[in-house]
Amino acid sequence: MRGHKLSVINSWKELSPFKIAAIYALLGGLWILLSDRLLVLFVGDPVMLTRLQTLKGWFYVIITALLLYLLINHNMGVIRRSEEALRESEERYRQTVENSPNPIFSVDRNGVIQTWNKSCENVFQYGRDIIGSKYHILLKSEDRPAIEATVARVFEKKQPFSNVEITYRCRDGTLRFMVSRLYPLLNPEGRVEACVFANTDVTERRKAEEELKTAYEKLQRAHDELKTLDELKTNIIANVSHELRTPITIAKGAIELAMDEKDPKKRKELLKMAVNALVRQNFIVKDLIEAGRKDRSKKNLKLEAVNLAHAIKLVSSEFKPMLIKNKLKLKIVVEDNLPPVSADCEQIKHVLRNLIHNAIKFNKREGEIVINARERKGMVEVCVSDTGIGLHKEHLNKIFERFYQVDSSPTRHYGGTGLGLAIVKEIIQAHGGEITAESELGKGSRFCFTLPVYRG
Repeated sequence: MRGHKLSVINSWKELSPFKIAAIYALLGGLWILLSDRLLVLFVGDPVMLTRLQTLKGWFYVIITALLLYLLINHNMGVIRRSEEALRESEERYRQTVENSPNPIFSVDRNGVIQTWNKSCENVFQYGRDIIGSKYHILLKSEDRPAIEATVARVFEKKQPFSNVEITYRCRDGTLRFMVSRLYPLLNPEGRVEACVFANTDVTERRKAEEELKTAYEKLQRAHDELKTLDELKTNIIANVSHELRTPITIAKGAIELAMDEKDPKKRKELLKMAVNALVRQNFIVKDLIEAGRKDRSKKNLKLEAVNLAHAIKLVSSEFKPMLIKNKLKLKIVVEDNLPPVSADCEQIKHVLRNLIHNAIKFNKREGEIVINARERKGMVEVCVSDTGIGLHKEHLNKIFERFYQVDSSPTRHYGGTGLGLAIVKEIIQAHGGEITAESELGKGSRFCFTLPVYRG
């Protein structure tokens, strides 16, 4: 029974004001109609009937006033409770926003900051005095157009936007990376009152991702280097074993034949073949010795005033037999009054030997080699040109790498370890100079290096 009563009361509370008024009007009309009929039926005295009708009218007014009072009082209570609930809800929302660990603020249509929680103060280092300022001071200039466009869409479409990446600039100039949700704050009329920025600071996560990415890239480079070193090791073993074995085999065979040869002329030719093979091996051994030097920095050079003209002539004379054998012309053009250079004489001789040897090895029979030396902008430039086979452009940037071979096949026509030009580059750079290469396939190559003028 109690449950039934509560059900009736709840059903009554759920009625709308219009339905309540309609029910009251219906009941009031029935009361007036029935009471008038009953009075006329049972009361015959007109005076008494008038009095009773007047009393009935006052009774109806009192009941109506009482019901209106109860209804108004009920409605006022509902309004008060609604307002209190709204205030409590707003306070809870405000406290939630205020004490949120995430920076949350709101802006109006003009971009003016309306609210600013504690986390914003801690993260962005601006106090509550920032309220009333435009939020643009928190953005990088290049990011402003995109963020402003998103805020405008929040006001126009009344819809939120999630996962908006924003880079904020703090008061001290540091940058904080945030993933933000921008959503509209509506007033009772349903109009967008403000755009709320609910930010999640991902700066540390971004840094961790960057560090992870950097670590991955380092690991990838290390892997590539190890792979390159493994390939390099294979090339070293293949090149060095081939280059050392070939001249020894030639020299051994030539000496064995010379021992049994009766003809002095043929014996001399065989011995000359053996000597040439050993000379070639000597170049290879020198390259390997130079490649084994760990530190080729300037502090380990024996710098002195070196007469380059004299050094060029001296080194060139060493190749006279090879020049004659290949019917090559050598032309030396040295600028008058060429100043001495600050260099390690033996190291520069090694550079010249390597470049001249290459110019002979890769030249055409009856070709020409030209060595130029001149002063240029406080440096002395030396160029070794040949009229040989030349190189494809794709090889020019690689020929100074260690163990690089233009033709790396086992049946290659030209020998060498692939160390010569790499060592030459290291020596020149240790002296503070530069080396460059120019080449045209079928027409020849030109190698130039610079050395600083000796200043005393």
